[in-house]
Amino acid sequence: MTTKGTIVERAYQRIGFDTIDSGMESNGVISLEAMLYIWYNQFIDIGYTFAIPPAEPLPTDESDLNVMTESAVIMNLAIDLASAHGIVTDPILLNRAKAAKDNLYQLTPVPMTKNPYMPLGAGLTRNETRITYQSVSDDANPLGFGGQPLEA
Repeated sequence: MTTKGTIVERAYQRIGFDTIDSGMESNGVISLEAMLYIWYNQFIDIGYTFAIPPAEPLPTDESDLNVMTESAVIMNLAIDLASAHGIVTDPILLNRAKAAKDNLYQLTPVPMTKNPYMPLGAGLTRNETRITYQSVSDDANPLGFGGQPLEA
């Protein structure tokens, strides 16, 4: 597996840094952690191991990212780090990073919402960037709307 420090070093390499100091690496790991917290709140769960608060994330910590997701993380972190250093990023990198992040939604489907107070058949799911309703089979709830039995 790849450490968080290695991911940060690769992201800096994408924006033209050959070497980085320990301060840049520590700040990069904190940026990595913050970025992936945002992704996690957007239902992108890629198996990243977050530091348990109040502990700070360390460059030597394992990230637990797999090969399929690592590239998307590195490209998006490179864009974040470039803006922090006042570097204008290449539009091709911007487009690739966005496409890679969008592809992660397919790897991590949004869980169905189950709420007893929602109308029968309502369940929010994500369809790309739109929110749509997904019907639930009548077998899941033998009682119809309002608690009345379904007619055969």
